[in-house]
Amino acid sequence: MKIILTPPYIFTIQPYKNRLKLIVLKKAEEFVCRKETKKKIIEFLDANDCTLFKGRLQLIKKNSEVLIQVKSEILGSIPVSNFYQILETI
Repeated sequence: MKIILTPPYIFTIQPYKNRLKLIVLKKAEEFVCRKETKKKIIEFLDANDCTLFKGRLQLIKKNSEVLIQVKSEILGSIPVSNFYQILETI
């Protein structure tokens, strides 16, 4: 499943070995990515306001949204409920 962020960016999650690969695409090419276990991502979604990852790609949970930040710039957001739905399909 692909989530449109600020053009030309797209966010997607794909299975990768025993983990999930969270990818931000720029013009259909991989721009940044992080690999994490599904369990860690669910723990992040279950927690109160917090941050997942350090570095170029960060997920920031604020209230009921997950903000997608790349290189200190917020490119878009996804409601937490939609993020859970995406994880259920993987």
